[in-house]
Amino acid sequence: MGLVEVVMSEADRRRRAVWLTEAGAFNLQQALALWQPAHSTLRQKLGSELHDMVSEVTARLAE
Repeated sequence: MGLVEVVMSEADRRRRAVWLTEAGAFNLQQALALWQPAHSTLRQKLGSELHDMVSEVTARLAE
């Protein structure tokens, strides 16, 4: 999709550099613009304590 670019190091072929392309940075910016208000609304509906508990459970599941 052209969102990231991976380049091999000339000095050490085992190393790679990875960064967002312009399209990747644009998509990230658009996603954050949607996610931030949704996340804020969720926090308001759950309250800080329950929100923090959900975040902790989610982090554990991701491990």
